[in-house]
Amino acid sequence: MDDASSEISTSRLEVATPVCSTLDEVRAELVRLRCEAGEVAARKGCRILAMATHPFSSWEDQRLSPGERYLSLFERWGMLALQQLITGCHVHVAVDDPELTIAVLDRVRPWLPVLVAFDALVADLVRAGAIDDATHLYWDARPSVRYPTLEFRVGDVCPSVDVAVLYAALARSLTRTFVAAAQREKDAAPDVRPEVLRIARWRAARHG
Repeated sequence: MDDASSEISTSRLEVATPVCSTLDEVRAELVRLRCEAGEVAARKGCRILAMATHPFSSWEDQRLSPGERYLSLFERWGMLALQQLITGCHVHVAVDDPELTIAVLDRVRPWLPVLVAFDALVADLVRAGAIDDATHLYWDARPSVRYPTLEFRVGDVCPSVDVAVLYAALARSLTRTFVAAAQREKDAAPDVRPEVLRIARWRAARHG
């Protein structure tokens, strides 16, 4: 599959839609990708399960995927690199202006725990040897390293295509709302303590 790539463990597969302009396109691409992945897996005697984590498999059963990036992560984090049996649903929403992207991040904070001073912190972490580059950061939302987008990373993989489309729609709506707010200078970003955001995220994950 041209739209699929490996993940850190051999039991996981990452698929990516092309750029979509409508939610109908998002849904059609997700259906196509999941069907194609299922067909390829079936030829190998396997089945694809779209879930946030495996329902019964242990981390001890995981095997590291080949590649310098994954080996580097394993050397840095040890067994923690394989013990993270979680898979996420990432949504990219186009924001052409990098400064506007940060302004939107500021306003998204009450909705998703995010990073504000992105570039400076990334540079500090690289200098400290904690990461090689920004792609090694796994925040809930961040300016994309590869594309002129704001990348939402807080969601789990959705078993239902319709729920995945809804998640993409919410991410796009939040971005459009806060782009408009950031462009109105009088609409300042809310000042919310990170401790409050962390507990809010935990409560949402625990209780919905």
